[in-house]
Amino acid sequence: YTWGEDLENAWFKIYDEIVVASGYHARLLSSTRNLNCPIRVIPWKVEVPHIKVKKENIIVFPHRLNEEKQPDLFFKIADELRDPDWKWIRAKDENLNKQQYYELLAKSKICISFSLQETFGIAMAEAVMLGCIPLVPDRLAYKEMYPIDFTYEDITVLKRKIELFTNKDCDVSQPLRKLQYKFKTQNDDFFDNLF
Repeated sequence: YTWGEDLENAWFKIYDEIVVASGYHARLLSSTRNLNCPIRVIPWKVEVPHIKVKKENIIVFPHRLNEEKQPDLFFKIADELRDPDWKWIRAKDENLNKQQYYELLAKSKICISFSLQETFGIAMAEAVMLGCIPLVPDRLAYKEMYPIDFTYEDITVLKRKIELFTNKDCDVSQPLRKLQYKFKTQNDDFFDNLF
């Protein structure tokens, strides 16, 4: 039983339609709630400020420091890989305002998620839009949002991909640009005709 379930159920009874950002979220609601209205999937159109900074050897964790995001795994993996040429930064440890947060993402090269619960993936999508190479678990909403280049099945695969992406000869610019384009333009027709 969740704290907001009664409130959410009341909303579901009065709405004509429910709009969610992922097929995963739609399936989750359909399988756990008694809905009286249809669900429509409209992925987030991600917009971030244009920030021009030089990329640095930074791997960033852009999430809240909640248990469901598994923030402790971030430094555990950093300790295991022990690469002195790379800085590992959890954004929430830095006490940044929104502009500083975007600047951190813009200068970071890689962003990582370990999420056990994710229906929208906004933090990772913002990082991608600011040029970070994403590494996400092959589960939840991430499964439908990210190509296999950027997903991992387990920690062993994650470590291999980190080692690959931190190699200066590795070039994932083409799949990253495709992903950025997808996040930037998804549902343009819907948003353009909203008002």
